[in-house]
Amino acid sequence: MDWNERGLHVINPEVPECCPFAPLAEDTITCRRRPDDFGMVWFWTARNEPIAPADRITDAIAAIMERLAPRHEPGQAAER
Repeated sequence: MDWNERGLHVINPEVPECCPFAPLAEDTITCRRRPDDFGMVWFWTARNEPIAPADRITDAIAAIMERLAPRHEPGQAAER
């Protein structure tokens, strides 16, 4: 994980690159206002998806970890 000019870059090195069912291996998290939530500040993904309100850091961390978590053990085939 590192900060860059675009936001917080998070990486899960355990995610296999072999499978179409694998989750994202990395993402860049930013913080900005969400117009449809009365302008409250939220965490956002690089794909412009809201994660959690900025005052809910634990929820944001859990959501990011879930997004980057392997859905099967590395080296095993993913179930369809």
